[in-house]
Amino acid sequence: MDRDKPINISLTSTNSHTVKISAGQGSFSIGLIGMDKKKFDVLVENGLPINWNSLDEFKTPAGGHWPRMFYYYGNDIGFIEWAKKRPIEDFNWYPSNTFSIDLSNVEIRNFSIKANENVIKLILDNKSIDKQFGLQSLYLSGNIENFEIVSNNANPFISIVPTTKKGKTDLLYKLPVLKSLDTITSLAITIEPLGQAFDCESLL
Repeated sequence: MDRDKPINISLTSTNSHTVKISAGQGSFSIGLIGMDKKKFDVLVENGLPINWNSLDEFKTPAGGHWPRMFYYYGNDIGFIEWAKKRPIEDFNWYPSNTFSIDLSNVEIRNFSIKANENVIKLILDNKSIDKQFGLQSLYLSGNIENFEIVSNNANPFISIVPTTKKGKTDLLYKLPVLKSLDTITSLAITIEPLGQAFDCESLL
Protein backbone atom coordinates (compact mmCIF):
# COMPACT_ATOMS: atom_id res chain seq x y z
CA MET A 1 0.00 0.00 0.00
CA ASP A 2 1.45 3.33 -1.10
CA ARG A 3 1.17 5.74 1.83
CA ASP A 4 2.06 8.71 -0.38
CA LYS A 5 -1.02 8.42 -2.59
CA PRO A 6 -4.77 8.30 -1.92
CA ILE A 7 -6.24 4.80 -2.09
CA ASN A 8 -9.70 3.67 -3.16
CA ILE A 9 -11.64 1.33 -0.89
CA SER A 10 -14.83 -0.42 -2.02
CA LEU A 11 -16.31 -0.18 1.46
CA THR A 12 -19.98 0.22 0.54
CA SER A 13 -19.79 0.02 -3.27
CA THR A 14 -17.09 -0.04 -5.94
CA ASN A 15 -14.41 2.52 -5.01
CA SER A 16 -16.91 4.18 -2.68
CA HIS A 17 -14.28 5.84 -0.49
CA THR A 18 -10.95 7.51 -1.19
CA VAL A 19 -8.58 7.94 1.73
CA LYS A 20 -4.97 8.87 2.36
CA ILE A 21 -3.31 6.98 5.19
CA SER A 22 -0.34 8.56 6.94
CA ALA A 23 2.88 6.60 7.26
CA GLY A 24 2.85 4.60 10.47
CA GLN A 25 -0.94 4.70 10.89
CA GLY A 26 -2.12 1.22 11.80
CA SER A 27 -5.72 2.12 12.60
CA PHE A 28 -8.82 2.75 10.50
CA SER A 29 -11.85 4.67 11.77
CA ILE A 30 -15.36 4.44 10.32
CA GLY A 31 -18.02 6.94 11.36
CA LEU A 32 -21.52 7.79 10.22
CA ILE A 33 -22.44 10.60 7.85
CA GLY A 34 -23.23 13.61 10.01
CA MET A 35 -20.36 13.00 12.41
CA ASP A 36 -17.25 15.17 12.42
CA LYS A 37 -15.34 13.97 9.36
CA LYS A 38 -12.09 15.27 10.85
CA LYS A 39 -12.26 12.54 13.49
CA PHE A 40 -12.63 9.63 11.05
CA ASP A 41 -10.90 8.17 8.05
CA VAL A 42 -14.24 7.56 6.31
CA LEU A 43 -17.93 8.24 6.89
CA VAL A 44 -20.67 5.88 5.72
CA GLU A 45 -24.42 6.17 5.42
CA ASN A 46 -26.24 4.73 8.42
CA GLY A 47 -27.74 1.35 7.51
CA LEU A 48 -25.48 0.61 4.55
CA PRO A 49 -23.74 -2.79 4.76
CA ILE A 50 -19.95 -2.72 4.98
CA ASN A 51 -17.85 -4.82 2.62
CA TRP A 52 -15.23 -5.81 5.18
CA ASN A 53 -13.52 -8.09 2.65
CA SER A 54 -12.57 -4.99 0.65
CA LEU A 55 -9.83 -4.39 3.22
CA ASP A 56 -8.12 -7.73 2.60
CA GLU A 57 -5.94 -6.34 -0.18
CA PHE A 58 -4.15 -3.82 2.02
CA LYS A 59 -0.90 -4.71 3.76
CA THR A 60 1.66 -3.01 5.96
CA PRO A 61 5.17 -2.41 4.56
CA ALA A 62 6.25 -5.54 6.45
CA GLY A 63 3.53 -7.61 4.78
CA GLY A 64 1.11 -7.81 7.70
CA HIS A 65 -2.59 -7.05 7.68
CA TRP A 66 -3.70 -3.43 7.48
CA PRO A 67 -5.52 -2.03 9.34
CA ARG A 68 -4.51 -3.68 12.61
CA MET A 69 -6.91 -1.61 14.71
CA PHE A 70 -10.47 -0.44 14.07
CA TYR A 71 -12.83 2.21 15.43
CA TYR A 72 -16.32 1.57 14.10
CA TYR A 73 -19.50 3.54 14.77
CA GLY A 74 -22.33 1.61 13.16
CA ASN A 75 -24.51 -1.46 13.16
CA ASP A 76 -23.12 -3.74 10.47
CA ILE A 77 -22.00 -6.93 12.22
CA GLY A 78 -20.39 -8.46 9.15
CA PHE A 79 -17.03 -7.86 10.78
CA ILE A 80 -17.75 -10.78 13.15
CA GLU A 81 -17.67 -13.37 10.35
CA TRP A 82 -14.81 -11.55 8.66
CA ALA A 83 -12.74 -11.65 11.85
CA LYS A 84 -13.01 -15.44 12.00
CA LYS A 85 -10.49 -15.63 9.17
CA ARG A 86 -8.73 -12.26 9.39
CA PRO A 87 -6.71 -11.48 12.56
CA ILE A 88 -7.33 -8.09 14.20
CA GLU A 89 -5.35 -6.64 17.09
CA ASP A 90 -7.98 -4.21 18.40
CA PHE A 91 -11.59 -3.62 17.42
CA ASN A 92 -13.51 -0.77 19.09
CA TRP A 93 -17.24 -0.90 18.35
CA TYR A 94 -19.92 1.70 19.08
CA PRO A 95 -23.29 0.26 17.99
CA SER A 96 -26.68 1.91 18.46
CA ASN A 97 -28.90 -1.15 17.91
CA THR A 98 -29.58 -4.24 20.03
CA PHE A 99 -27.46 -7.26 19.07
CA SER A 100 -26.65 -10.83 19.99
CA ILE A 101 -23.21 -11.79 18.66
CA ASP A 102 -21.10 -14.91 18.96
CA LEU A 103 -17.42 -14.20 19.57
CA SER A 104 -16.42 -17.85 19.95
CA ASN A 105 -14.14 -18.13 16.94
CA VAL A 106 -13.20 -14.55 16.19
CA GLU A 107 -9.53 -13.64 15.84
CA ILE A 108 -9.85 -10.30 17.59
CA ARG A 109 -7.25 -10.03 20.32
CA ASN A 110 -8.79 -7.04 22.13
CA PHE A 111 -12.49 -6.29 21.65
CA SER A 112 -14.09 -3.12 23.01
CA ILE A 113 -17.81 -2.40 22.89
CA LYS A 114 -19.98 0.38 24.28
CA ALA A 115 -23.66 -0.07 25.08
CA ASN A 116 -25.89 2.88 25.92
CA GLU A 117 -29.65 2.28 25.66
CA ASN A 118 -29.16 -0.76 23.42
CA VAL A 119 -28.93 -4.29 24.82
CA ILE A 120 -25.87 -6.32 23.79
CA LYS A 121 -25.64 -10.08 24.25
CA LEU A 122 -22.15 -11.53 23.87
CA ILE A 123 -21.49 -15.26 23.50
CA LEU A 124 -17.97 -16.27 24.49
CA ASP A 125 -16.12 -19.56 24.16
CA ASN A 126 -12.56 -20.71 24.61
CA LYS A 127 -12.20 -22.28 21.15
CA SER A 128 -9.74 -19.57 20.10
CA ILE A 129 -7.68 -19.61 23.27
CA ASP A 130 -4.61 -21.18 21.61
CA LYS A 131 -4.64 -18.80 18.66
CA GLN A 132 -2.41 -15.75 18.72
CA PHE A 133 -5.39 -13.55 17.95
CA GLY A 134 -8.09 -15.36 19.90
CA LEU A 135 -10.10 -13.11 22.23
CA GLN A 136 -7.78 -12.20 25.10
CA SER A 137 -9.29 -8.97 26.41
CA LEU A 138 -12.89 -7.74 26.51
CA TYR A 139 -13.63 -4.08 27.28
CA LEU A 140 -17.20 -3.14 28.24
CA SER A 141 -18.30 0.47 28.64
CA GLY A 142 -21.45 2.54 28.91
CA ASN A 143 -24.58 1.13 30.53
CA ILE A 144 -23.18 -2.15 31.88
CA GLU A 145 -26.68 -3.30 32.88
CA ASN A 146 -27.43 -3.67 29.17
CA PHE A 147 -24.77 -6.33 28.64
CA GLU A 148 -25.64 -10.00 28.79
CA ILE A 149 -22.68 -12.38 28.75
CA VAL A 150 -22.96 -16.08 27.92
CA SER A 151 -19.64 -17.81 28.56
CA ASN A 152 -18.59 -21.41 27.97
CA ASN A 153 -15.28 -21.68 29.84
CA ALA A 154 -13.98 -18.49 28.26
CA ASN A 155 -11.72 -16.53 30.58
CA PRO A 156 -10.56 -13.29 28.94
CA PHE A 157 -9.28 -10.28 30.82
CA ILE A 158 -12.30 -8.03 31.45
CA SER A 159 -12.21 -4.25 31.71
CA ILE A 160 -15.39 -2.40 32.72
CA VAL A 161 -15.88 1.35 32.36
CA PRO A 162 -19.46 2.15 33.43
CA THR A 163 -21.30 5.37 32.79
CA THR A 164 -21.84 6.84 36.25
CA LYS A 165 -23.58 9.87 37.71
CA LYS A 166 -21.56 13.06 37.54
CA GLY A 167 -20.88 15.24 40.55
CA LYS A 168 -21.14 14.47 44.23
CA THR A 169 -23.72 11.87 45.27
CA ASP A 170 -24.15 9.51 48.21
CA LEU A 171 -25.45 6.80 45.87
CA LEU A 172 -22.74 4.22 45.18
CA TYR A 173 -22.39 2.59 41.79
CA LYS A 174 -23.06 -1.14 42.05
CA LEU A 175 -21.70 -3.49 39.42
CA PRO A 176 -24.55 -5.54 37.91
CA VAL A 177 -24.47 -9.31 38.28
CA LEU A 178 -22.74 -10.97 35.31
CA LYS A 179 -23.12 -14.62 36.25
CA SER A 180 -21.17 -16.04 33.32
CA LEU A 181 -18.09 -14.11 34.41
CA ASP A 182 -17.91 -15.44 37.95
CA THR A 183 -14.78 -17.48 37.12
CA ILE A 184 -12.69 -14.71 35.56
CA THR A 185 -9.27 -14.16 37.09
CA SER A 186 -8.47 -10.67 35.77
CA LEU A 187 -10.80 -7.69 36.11
CA ALA A 188 -10.28 -3.93 35.87
CA ILE A 189 -12.92 -1.35 36.75
CA THR A 190 -12.51 2.33 35.90
CA ILE A 191 -14.75 4.97 37.46
CA GLU A 192 -14.68 8.63 36.46
CA PRO A 193 -12.82 10.63 39.14
CA LEU A 194 -14.71 13.13 41.30
CA GLY A 195 -17.99 11.46 40.42
CA GLN A 196 -20.08 8.58 41.71
CA ALA A 197 -18.12 6.28 44.01
CA PHE A 198 -17.88 2.53 43.39
CA ASP A 199 -19.41 -0.03 45.75
CA CYS A 200 -16.64 -2.60 46.14
CA GLU A 201 -19.05 -5.03 47.82
CA SER A 202 -20.78 -5.47 44.45
CA LEU A 203 -17.71 -7.46 43.37
CA LEU A 204 -18.51 -10.21 45.89
